[in-house]
Amino acid sequence: MSRPPPATGRKRPALPPHAGVPRWLNDHHPVSLAIALASVLLACGLFLDEAVHHWRGALEPALRRGFALPSRLGQADWSIVLAALMVAGFSRGARRARIGRNAVLWRQAAGQAGFVLAVILTSGVAANILKWGLGRARPNIAAADGAFTFAPIATSAGWASFPSGHAATTVALAVGLGFLMPRLRLGFLALALWVAASRVILGAHWASDVLAGVVLGAATAYALRRWYARRGLVFAWRHGAMQARTGGVAWLLRQQTALLLARVAPRARATLRRLALRWPSRRGRPPD
Repeated sequence: MSRPPPATGRKRPALPPHAGVPRWLNDHHPVSLAIALASVLLACGLFLDEAVHHWRGALEPALRRGFALPSRLGQADWSIVLAALMVAGFSRGARRARIGRNAVLWRQAAGQAGFVLAVILTSGVAANILKWGLGRARPNIAAADGAFTFAPIATSAGWASFPSGHAATTVALAVGLGFLMPRLRLGFLALALWVAASRVILGAHWASDVLAGVVLGAATAYALRRWYARRGLVFAWRHGAMQARTGGVAWLLRQQTALLLARVAPRARATLRRLALRWPSRRGRPPD
């Protein structure tokens, strides 16, 4: 009787079908959700896009210019570079630590930074594929023909309106960071929604473009969290909830800050002592 071949690779943790999915979505079929989303986007395009575009045109120019800063913050280049540098730095720290608790912390931090980088890149690539494939005209081009002006497979940036790449990557980043730091998730999401709204205020996108980008970014973050958890990376299914593994960037930053303060504090005390000796107290001296 022949023996079965030995198992290779690490066994993936079993996840229930609803793991990592928002509770209010569990009772709906994916096809039903797709139909509902398409209906909402169509209704937004029919009844809101042109009305919102005319409304933003009536705003004060100074107010519209004020939204230029959040729009620039929504560009994905700086966040991609920062996340990539964090992955490289944390990976280098893990190699230097080699073994022990510090090595685990560095590896977990590198994994969390890698998750954030993957969320930004995946949402950005998905948004670009959709927008260049559909070829929806931006508001400044479609002013005469209305919000439903398309030129599929267009090569001009003026025909790359749906969905909003700024909204997709910014919301994906906010939701991904919220998974890692749950107590700050509302703040992250609020900032991301202001960035998304700035694209409408500046006239770069229709309202339905931004709505589609928000949905795409959030869906990308949720899908990648489940993908990571199935491989035992960064996240785990515990006590009926998807949770980030302990340790990682937050713990590492606290540890490194404590070490830095421990090194700086003695030097700071010595410096203050030297200054006190150099500048004696004026107590007891007669007034000038």
